[in-house]
Amino acid sequence: MNSILQATTDFLKSKKFQPAFTEDGNTLVLRCTGEHVFWTTEVDTSEDGSIITLLARVPARVPPAKRPACAKLLARINYGRRHGAFHLDARDGEVLFCISNVLSAGIAPEETLETLFGATYSAMEDTALEILKLAYGRAQAADSEVPVSSPKRDHHVIRPGLNN
Repeated sequence: MNSILQATTDFLKSKKFQPAFTEDGNTLVLRCTGEHVFWTTEVDTSEDGSIITLLARVPARVPPAKRPACAKLLARINYGRRHGAFHLDARDGEVLFCISNVLSAGIAPEETLETLFGATYSAMEDTALEILKLAYGRAQAADSEVPVSSPKRDHHVIRPGLNN
């Protein structure tokens, strides 16, 4: 176990979580529960300790027939996201949320850990249920849903063209 994983373990224990390690001691595992869904988050670091990564796994695999629709949904969810992203493994249907951060001098400040775990919790709590509904419910990824702009709101916009 490296110092970053030890600091992360101490941080999580201070917040009343019970993290565990994989057999090799290179990955920290945490079971998380939100209001609507539960998931597992794995924490690991780069070999040199300069990057920490959290991988939160959606608790079910997307069936093959729903994977194209799920990929479109995740593309829409990820659009504009500045920190972290959802990924779909098209081979087996696994969906995970991945978020990383560069660490200065191999030190994991509590503020950084708070931000990473908070962003992961929000992403999973806000989005995982939507993914599960698409995968196993009757929800469809609407290809035709395009936001309609208000004529009043956009009347002052001058579109680029040859006359500008």
